Amino acid sequence: MASLCACCTPSVSCNVPRGKVQPNCVRSSPEDFPDYEQNALADQLRRACYSVPLNIAEGNTRHGSREYRRFLDTARGSLAEVETIIEMARELGYVRPAEFRQARSARE
Repeated sequence: MASLCACCTPSVSCNVPRGKVQPNCVRSSPEDFPDYEQNALADQLRRACYSVPLNIAEGNTRHGSREYRRFLDTARGSLAEVETIIEMARELGYVRPAEFRQARSARE
């Protein structure tokens, strides 16, 4: 069973600076997925987690608010993807219900 870090879910307040990835945070959940999911769901979760701060950082380098918003929209989409993958992992039994509830309550 995977252990979830609340930092990987959308709308979470934590001690990780805004737009920064805490590597243990990203890796803690997918590493515990079954072997046959390591190249599918777990890999997609890792990529979506990394995509959020990377898009925010890239958007910060752009001139003009339209371009910056485009990157923020992409980051927001990645956050939705992370949440969906975690919900799927719960439904598939890769995440314990108590851990899912804990991560869910931390984001609210």
